[in-house]
Amino acid sequence: MAFCLLAAACGQQQEKVSVPPLKIDLPVSYKSDTVAYNFISSETETWNTFGKQVRSMHKQGEKYRKQDFEKLSPRKELALVTLDYEYALLWTGIDQHVALMLELWQQAMGKASDQGQDKLIEAQHLFLAYYADLEKAYGKDLKLDKNPITLDKGLFE
Repeated sequence: MAFCLLAAACGQQQEKVSVPPLKIDLPVSYKSDTVAYNFISSETETWNTFGKQVRSMHKQGEKYRKQDFEKLSPRKELALVTLDYEYALLWTGIDQHVALMLELWQQAMGKASDQGQDKLIEAQHLFLAYYADLEKAYGKDLKLDKNPITLDKGLFE
């Protein structure tokens, strides 16, 4: 069910971008496997928080897309550049979380029951699909700043 929602979100037009919150249904029987249940519940909450932050910052950036960068006041220019930079930092944090999530997932797989492992595998695919949907729908860069500084190069390179 959640996969269908994610697939439907990818097919939407670029103007009305929307990736719905991630929802993974966990039957009551999974509550007995606390390792799988806690991991999936925690990660679902984390990914929905990331999604909310990405959507919010992307929406904030929309008001700047229609404005001429050269005609902005210094205050608005600073706000635009700051938003663009903070959005890139958010995506850096999301990328780092993916690596951490995969490590924690491996640990959970070793402790979960067979039924829990099946659900963990399904959840991992949904989390990575959600990541890909967010990236495809919103991108990792707002592209607001006409002179961007990439995070991997740094300020002085």
